[in-house]
Amino acid sequence: MDELLNLSEAAGIGSARCSSLDSCDYARYRRLRAVCGLKPAPLKRMMKTLLTTALLGAVLIIPVTLAPVQLQAADQKYHDKGHNDDHEWNSHEDKAYRMYAKENHRKYVPFAKLKDEDQQNYWGWRHDHSDALLKINIK
Repeated sequence: MDELLNLSEAAGIGSARCSSLDSCDYARYRRLRAVCGLKPAPLKRMMKTLLTTALLGAVLIIPVTLAPVQLQAADQKYHDKGHNDDHEWNSHEDKAYRMYAKENHRKYVPFAKLKDEDQQNYWGWRHDHSDALLKINIK
């Protein structure tokens, strides 16, 4: 408040005596600072920088968070070393893997997190169990 009075007197606008700094006084305060060539208040500068940084961060992170996880899972391909062929991981393969885990009394663990040896054991089992044998409907 004292700064407002000092600025108004320095600018030759006269004294502005108020009991509180309301919106009208704040607008006058900003104009006076501009007339006197003073930089914006440090708190205001800091808030502007913070908001700009937060907005830029949100703009950069939103596309990453909204990207569908299913697209990444559909692109998974695994190599079967025992039969020297490649397998694409999809919903049918996931159903077969769940049957394999149940049949072998194993707790379900996402296939990508299995050890290489366990993955190869699954592919060996999978070559002996076709979709028709497992009754997996392919549509």
